[in-house]
Amino acid sequence: MKKLLIIILFLISVPYLFSFGGGNGTSASPYRISTKAHLELLADSVNRISNWSRGKYFKVMNNITEPVTTVIGASPRYFLGNFDGQNYAITLAINRQRDDGVGLFGRLLDGATIKNVIVNGYVIGRNNVGGIVGGSNNSSITNCINNASVSGSGFVGGIVGRSVYRSSISNCMNIGNITGNGHVGGINGLSEVTISNCMNIGNITGNGHVGGINGCGEGATITNCVNYGFVKGIDTGVGGINGHLDATIKNCINTGVVEGKNASVTGPIQGAH
Repeated sequence: MKKLLIIILFLISVPYLFSFGGGNGTSASPYRISTKAHLELLADSVNRISNWSRGKYFKVMNNITEPVTTVIGASPRYFLGNFDGQNYAITLAINRQRDDGVGLFGRLLDGATIKNVIVNGYVIGRNNVGGIVGGSNNSSITNCINNASVSGSGFVGGIVGRSVYRSSISNCMNIGNITGNGHVGGINGLSEVTISNCMNIGNITGNGHVGGINGCGEGATITNCVNYGFVKGIDTGVGGINGHLDATIKNCINTGVVEGKNASVTGPIQGAH
């Protein structure tokens, strides 16, 4: 019986040992991601097995042009590892209109790191929707570029939909057009954390809480960021950098057109407080 159990456990582990493009998941030898199938395997592993990605490392080895439709870290699971896109482009075709936490990565937690990721295509979700990450909790996103169009209902961002608790977004750029209902931003939809050295070029459109960099502040710190994109909202809080609620804004520039229905809650840098 004991021998049979060992064989069964080995057979279960085999796909995860040999189906990536190489590597063993350590920092010295990350799992190699070269195809859509590798990303699907990563999504399946994270979404089915609790804490599977904790402490593991992943590295993209080339452009992935076959459209990716899966979400890594779909509810109720989180991605907990370290992912390096190595500045290769990944094409997305994610349409999850009824789902929350949608992006290449759905949900990050506990010190997860995402860096050097570039995405093209489109992402559609409901709440917490981003080109790179849907929702980030105590995690970091660095040196990422979103070229995809991103749309959702609430908390929609070019890089991240919603960031909370010690998360950070740095050295990122959004080029895609971002649309939503409330809390819509070129970089982040709603942030309680730090956004630094980021740029938005895309058009940002929503109802309320709309910003070229960040939709809604709630105590966020936004530093050294630039918005060149068109920002349009029709309700409370429309700003070139931050749309609504207090955010600490330092050394930021907006050259984009900011259009809001009510001039008293519309501003070139900060919308309503």
